[in-house]
Amino acid sequence: MNAPERIYLQVEGEEWDALPKEVESPDVTWCSDRIHKSDPEYIRADIHEREMEDIHRKEIVVQRLVTAIADAESAKLRTELSALKEQRETARGEELATLEHIAEYWNGLENPRALSDALTHMVETAQARITFLSSSRKQKEKP
Repeated sequence: MNAPERIYLQVEGEEWDALPKEVESPDVTWCSDRIHKSDPEYIRADIHEREMEDIHRKEIVVQRLVTAIADAESAKLRTELSALKEQRETARGEELATLEHIAEYWNGLENPRALSDALTHMVETAQARITFLSSSRKQKEKP
């Protein structure tokens, strides 16, 4: 086929800001080149159809990619959630073990005041350890 893929309509002596619905001039011609900025472009029907099919194929590919990304993100989030739940359960287990230890200790005490003193000692020891570790880290960071 020798017909150009795209043509442009021209109306003698006129330029349009927008394409009018009807052109009253009898001098409407076409050219395979755009003469004025306002010349409306026409695409051959078979070219248009092929381009629309290509767009449709690309839309399907994009949709598949979006679905794949969403599935991957969902799997990642499920994995992270599972890890967080596991961490929470581990922390709960450690907390429960500590509470059970305290309860055993409490039951073994004849004087509840002794438990209070023991807990105070544990807290003070933990605070001293944190302070020591913090100061050690700061000393290592100094040049």
